[in-house]
Amino acid sequence: MGFETAQQAIRTEIERARAAWSAYPLLVDYENREDIDLSKVTEAYLTVDIVYREGQQLSLGLNPLVADRGQIMVAAGAKAGTGTAKQMRLLDHFRPYLQLRDNLGEVRTHAAQVYPGVAARGFYFIPMVVGFWIVAPAPTAPP
Repeated sequence: MGFETAQQAIRTEIERARAAWSAYPLLVDYENREDIDLSKVTEAYLTVDIVYREGQQLSLGLNPLVADRGQIMVAAGAKAGTGTAKQMRLLDHFRPYLQLRDNLGEVRTHAAQVYPGVAARGFYFIPMVVGFWIVAPAPTAPP
């Protein structure tokens, strides 16, 4: 499984969770896109970054197994000063879609961890990080 294939499997699950969210039309801002006009945001929304942290060779031979590890970094954001209740509801909703999963293609996930909030650009973000890993044969080098 390649990096983009793994990211797509994770994004598909995030979109499935988004479709199940019924409180209001949920905005999701994926990594390095900035598709959301923050001046028009009135409800809590999500930012998503899928990052790779390390790779490790697991076996020897012509087609060794490789483990790629990373993090699904989801942050629920809302305008500063509006409280955190809506953000926590968002994280509660998305958590079961992302944590402890072994059926996202070859992607496997750890338990989610919520971190202290961070203020930025007039918003307050509460991050939730879900570690993931993929074990697959190493890609073959081109001839």
